[in-house]
Amino acid sequence: MAGFGKLAKLGAFDASKNEDGGQILRNALRYLDEQLQRDYDALRKQPKVDLKQNHLADLHIQALYARSFWPTQAVAKSAQSAYVYYQQQAATYWPAQTRYLQAQTALALHRGKTAPTAVRSILQALTENALHSPELGMYWKDVRGGYYWREAPTETQATLIEAYDEVQNDQKAVDEMKLWLLKQKQTQSWESTRATADACYALLLRGSDWLQPAQPIQVTVGGAPVQPTTQQAGTGYFKITFPAASIKPAQGKVTVKKTDAGVAWGQFIGNTLSSWIK
Repeated sequence: MAGFGKLAKLGAFDASKNEDGGQILRNALRYLDEQLQRDYDALRKQPKVDLKQNHLADLHIQALYARSFWPTQAVAKSAQSAYVYYQQQAATYWPAQTRYLQAQTALALHRGKTAPTAVRSILQALTENALHSPELGMYWKDVRGGYYWREAPTETQATLIEAYDEVQNDQKAVDEMKLWLLKQKQTQSWESTRATADACYALLLRGSDWLQPAQPIQVTVGGAPVQPTTQQAGTGYFKITFPAASIKPAQGKVTVKKTDAGVAWGQFIGNTLSSWIK
């Protein structure tokens, strides 16, 4: 359901308006409502249970998050009490959750127009605990890969981007977090197909458009601008050759400047050729 919701949000595919997709979506929503109510009923039947204590499981938060993509698909009346209860639980016990689940909680409550104070508190806590770096962007030190799905670093960052974009409308923070996401891809990897899908979703959300830069990279050698005649498609690779007689010490200084939004990575390779006779 969350996957369908993300596709709809990007304008790529709306399952609710597709015959086959709509049937799958309705079945999934019905199943989710039934399971959440079943958990709530089982909880209430426990002897001497205190419903005000923390009874929130990871999957309850994920269910609220997935369901929040489809506000026009009404929650079944038989499951409404369960949704209200677990929303209250999420609004109360969010500090005990991972960053991933905190972001999902903020989004679910925000979309459900529930517990605005809790939503503000979540985003405030996230902002106060974030680290900032010119190279790595905005990230959280306690987000590390682990055994459980709730500890996945790429999916965590992607969901945090979604929260800052939708709840805070904070373009500066979103751009900083996108930088970390791209750096993760460059230095390690997006560790699974799910991580890749979530990362692409986050990069395609609002914020600065990094996919279509307006200006080319500006390169100077020895203070003189380099204007390549041809560049390799995709990578942007180009090659410049200088005759030996024209080479000067100042050409040892190379500058690279990006004038538009986003980030760019590249590599400079210098080769010196001489006659094999020498």
